Amino acid sequence: NICYGKCLYIIYYSINNTSTISMDTKTLSYWIYKNTIHEPVEIVFVATLEALTGPSGSTSEKYIHIKFTLDPSQFGPITYGSGGTNEITVSGGIRLDQARARYFLNITDPTQYTLSTLKKYLGHVGIEFQGEIEKAVVPETAIELLTHESEPLTLALQGLNKFSNNFVAEQILKTIGAEKYGSPGTTLKGLKTFEDYLMELGYPPDQYKVLDGSGLSRQNRLSPQIIVDILRYVKNDLGVYPEFVSALGVMGVDGNVKSRMRGVKSSARARVKTGTLNFVSALSGYFQSRDGETFAFSILMNSLKCSNGRIKRLQDQIIREGLNFQHIPTGSVISGERGNPS
Repeated sequence: NICYGKCLYIIYYSINNTSTISMDTKTLSYWIYKNTIHEPVEIVFVATLEALTGPSGSTSEKYIHIKFTLDPSQFGPITYGSGGTNEITVSGGIRLDQARARYFLNITDPTQYTLSTLKKYLGHVGIEFQGEIEKAVVPETAIELLTHESEPLTLALQGLNKFSNNFVAEQILKTIGAEKYGSPGTTLKGLKTFEDYLMELGYPPDQYKVLDGSGLSRQNRLSPQIIVDILRYVKNDLGVYPEFVSALGVMGVDGNVKSRMRGVKSSARARVKTGTLNFVSALSGYFQSRDGETFAFSILMNSLKCSNGRIKRLQDQIIREGLNFQHIPTGSVISGERGNPS
């Protein structure tokens, strides 16, 4: 959702039509701007335009088609939509003091987009490709030219957890499904693997509902207790925990939480994963108390009616209390006021 003016906006990445052959996290980035009052509004894609729109005059549904209804005299919000198709309709107006605005759009056919871009860049290095890009069964006579392996899971998790990359989450879900139930990897296989995992923790399927890997579905249902139990289970698995916790965001240091809890010296003792939808905010992970004890925690907040900034401050205060926690030995007396976390 994109709002006009000084307000929070969140860009959601569609989880539909994910593909093993994808680029740019299956999204298209473009700018809308105008330089002077006498010039028309322009749209600039951060991509190879021919890979998106096809050859001049193309009407094929596999390409993206752009339709402008921008009125320079308007000063309302710019709106755009694709309606589930590959036609982008941009309407509204843009003020000169806006300079330019950046938008993101989901790619409905990531395979076509990736291969069309590859074809374009092959031409740039002198490799001419005269055929058409088609989806079909690979002939038995085909010759393998290159084998590419993705980065290790430990690195992929860093991009996922530190920056909330929903596309990576969906791809990992399919990958773990393929690892356990065989190729091709699918969302259903991944969800079945997750179901098996929760059964080991004592949670049957009737106690939760998960429909995707990214958490974007409004139908997902998980309790904080389930998340805490997962985190505790991981903490006790030395073969997983070191890499897992290093992939979480470090409060006040990196990822989506780099700007949070600034000035709190102990903030790096909190390793977290954020989650945000409209009217929903979540924060889960680990923190280490003054005693050096590690705690797992999960904060899930729904139906919010206050600003995102206020919610973050409340969550941060909860973490501060956890960092400041200290066991009081039996029979001892502690006098004086409790100091700030250090």
